[in-house]
Amino acid sequence: MAKTPKTVLDKIVAAIRAQKSPKGSSRQAIVKYLKSEFDTDNATAIKSALKKGVSSGKLVQSGQSFKVKGDAEYEAPADEKVDIVDVRVGDEDVAPAERGDTVVVAYVGKPNV
Repeated sequence: MAKTPKTVLDKIVAAIRAQKSPKGSSRQAIVKYLKSEFDTDNATAIKSALKKGVSSGKLVQSGQSFKVKGDAEYEAPADEKVDIVDVRVGDEDVAPAERGDTVVVAYVGKPNV
């Protein structure tokens, strides 16, 4: 079983490492994680711990995001590729849609209004 961080700064470091965001974790995301995982929601303590972490060099702030100094850079996840198949009425080489398939229907022409 992993050790539970004791100080607010240690909890913030654990939150940043758990989120693995390539650009760093925002203050709001850190607070949300601390609330859900550690039941910590003291805004003043979190703000002062972030300040202390940046001034001591344990955290690096870039804009509104924070990273742990010395941690490896996280890679951004690859975009999911979606295959689009254009199906016309009467295409026999295309399998019919099954339950659970995503089907998008686009209307071409004038609507009868």
